[in-house]
Amino acid sequence: MTVTFDVKPNLRVNQDRKASGGIQISHDLGNDVTLKIRASDNTVRGGLKTDDLHVDFVREGHFELNYDIGNNAPTVVLHTSAGIKSKTLRMKYRHELCGKKRSSVEGKMAVDDKNTATLTVDTTDYSGLDLRACTLKWNHQLNDYTKLEAAWNFNNDTLRASVDHRVDSHNRLKIAYGTGDKNGSLQWTNKDLGGGGELKVTASSMLTCDGMKRMPTLTAEKTWNVEI
Repeated sequence: MTVTFDVKPNLRVNQDRKASGGIQISHDLGNDVTLKIRASDNTVRGGLKTDDLHVDFVREGHFELNYDIGNNAPTVVLHTSAGIKSKTLRMKYRHELCGKKRSSVEGKMAVDDKNTATLTVDTTDYSGLDLRACTLKWNHQLNDYTKLEAAWNFNNDTLRASVDHRVDSHNRLKIAYGTGDKNGSLQWTNKDLGGGGELKVTASSMLTCDGMKRMPTLTAEKTWNVEI
């Protein structure tokens, strides 16, 4: 009997040139349910332990059960949808059962074939509707190659914007910038190199006078299909 896994290792080199890494292993359990196990180098550094060790059960469009083993912190994500005239409103509720016990509700709707709006409300310690708890995101498909995205956080009045451009059938570039943390990033995605799944390489940096003087943080991840 052959068992198939998707294995996605990642490597990160920060601005101080310190390297770290991790891995995600995914397996299809059937009935559209996927098991994911995520770990970082903290899990094995100095001996095997549970730091940064996560186990997820995911059924796309229905539910996610995420368990942070190191912090004994489970998180539940529930998905549903509702029809509003000719539109479909897709809802997502996220709740951390331990730790900070953060929670949120997200509603997403395609306005037309080129525009999608997403409203996320932070419901942690909920005491009533408050605009400051909201984040509004807008996606616009400019053409067959380019997608624009902007997200406004009403709590701290910050904007996060990105441009995603498909260069050809194998390569895609994404540029992003946030006014809150002043962080900018450039991501290259390739579907062809090395076989298997996508290769993603990202360079990110603080776009400030001091941040521009340091090397960017570099991350790379690649998915392979492994049969045992």
